[in-house]
Amino acid sequence: MPTVYLTPDGAPWDTADQANVDENNRALHIHNNTLFVFVPLPPFNPNTFFQAKVDPASPAGNSPGVASALCAWYHGKTASSAPFSLADAVHAITAPVESAADPLLARDNLWALLAACLAGWPTNRILPLVRLLNAIHHLAEPAPRSAAQATTGPFWHALPDFASVWAKTHRAPPAWRAALAADPRQRSVQRHAHIHHVLVEARLAASGAAGELPLQWGLEYLTQALESGGVVADFEIAGAANWVVVAGRKLCGEVTEERWEEWKGTLEVWGESEETGAEEVVKAAVRVMEAVEGERGGEDVEMEG
Repeated sequence: MPTVYLTPDGAPWDTADQANVDENNRALHIHNNTLFVFVPLPPFNPNTFFQAKVDPASPAGNSPGVASALCAWYHGKTASSAPFSLADAVHAITAPVESAADPLLARDNLWALLAACLAGWPTNRILPLVRLLNAIHHLAEPAPRSAAQATTGPFWHALPDFASVWAKTHRAPPAWRAALAADPRQRSVQRHAHIHHVLVEARLAASGAAGELPLQWGLEYLTQALESGGVVADFEIAGAANWVVVAGRKLCGEVTEERWEEWKGTLEVWGESEETGAEEVVKAAVRVMEAVEGERGGEDVEMEG
């Protein structure tokens, strides 16, 4: 089978350097009997990532200290190689928000930055970011510093407005299918981004940290993918399978037994098709659905197809 190595933006990767591909970061996609291997090149650099997203001159903007903390969380250590725990990251990221002149505006800016991280960091860094968001969700509530803050409800619990920020800036528009490229390389790049965003939303739903909205996204996604005609199989069936693998237990609790069985039957059929480019993920989703049915506990195995 022919193999094409690409960076996430679709640029070709020199096949002479295949030995340098990081097995933990690469993502695979089979389309038209060609294996596309996505590798993060140039190597993802959190410092560069934040340069365009942190404005020290803005009184309500994210401070360089917040960016440094997120960089340390990405690497699991500080610039001086000192250990950097989840508690360290939460404190370094949220303390400037609570002490800001306008905490609500500072929190909104933090949400925008964290949403950008979820969208822009490599797929294998989604889970650490969701763990960070979950820890922020469980923070003790700060004392209100203004009348406006006192009447807006919880400051940290359920990450108020975070899901809306993500939806406004990073969710696919309703007409995304019309924008799919005919060129196989460009289409594979689009699919890689699509599955990445599916995994972000599924992780948010599974954690419950961002309220009920992400779970609603999952139910809508599975309804479209598994109950509608004209599905884009290598995007939507692969996406639906990833939703189930990551958040199957939460999803199962929101639908009837009959509907769950119908969804499972649809995925079983697709599991034998090469059209999805993700047969193993689809089969894993079916196993999760069976496990949930039998009250044996759902698997939480992330397999990007």
